[in-house]
Amino acid sequence: MKRFDEVKGFFEGFAAVKMHGKWSYINREGKLIAPLQYDEAEQFTEGFARVKKYGRWGFINTDGKEFSADNALECFFGAEKDIKDE
Repeated sequence: MKRFDEVKGFFEGFAAVKMHGKWSYINREGKLIAPLQYDEAEQFTEGFARVKKYGRWGFINTDGKEFSADNALECFFGAEKDIKDE
């Protein structure tokens, strides 16, 4: 397992981890579900976690897919909008 600078507790099977100033999440096997790229990362709740990237808040699901906070309600109903490159 990689050595992280900071590790938060597991929620819904995932823990936020920080390395070199960036956050992501690991599963219980220690595998990253997304690249270390977030400025802030909160715990998972009902399959989603809030993340901050490029100064904007969005969500990530347990598959590592990102959703824009602008369409937060839509992400719970299946519509998607990437926060990448916004």
